[in-house]
Amino acid sequence: MPPSPRLRPVPVAELRLLPDGRHWTVEQRLQDLDSLEPVVGWLQVWHHGTQLRVRGEARTRVERPCDRCLQPVAVPLVAEVDEWIGLEADGAAGDGDADTEIVLDGGPELPLDTLDPQGSFDPERWLFEQLSLVQPLRCLCRNDCPGLLPDAEATEPIDPRWRALQNLQRHNAP
Repeated sequence: MPPSPRLRPVPVAELRLLPDGRHWTVEQRLQDLDSLEPVVGWLQVWHHGTQLRVRGEARTRVERPCDRCLQPVAVPLVAEVDEWIGLEADGAAGDGDADTEIVLDGGPELPLDTLDPQGSFDPERWLFEQLSLVQPLRCLCRNDCPGLLPDAEATEPIDPRWRALQNLQRHNAP
């Protein structure tokens, strides 16, 4: 099997001419994603009249600080996506008819994003966005992470405004 083409933007007009769409096997680093390893997966895009259908799976690992102790944590990112992208020219979303009703029923073919039909689909940008969306909101090195621990050898002088509180803590300690 020949190597898959690099992730380069593809004109929407070119996708219209490909009945089987465009397929990429991904094993590379993404320009805007600071990952510990290359992104691995696949991506397929088809032109369907006024929409593009994009399916793909990708995985990698990124390094983030633990939200409690700030130690680095390798976080796995896995994105499995099947998405529809609407094709609309600027201003074509509404035809000026005030009676036009937009129904957001969450159906499988409801486009959540739009592209200009004269523009391009950028597979690398799309993968970056999908992997960014699956990053966890909370990152812990382990569930029982105690957080920042005081440095026993710290000899930093204490702010005199806090000295009274420190003395009070020592006085009330068991």
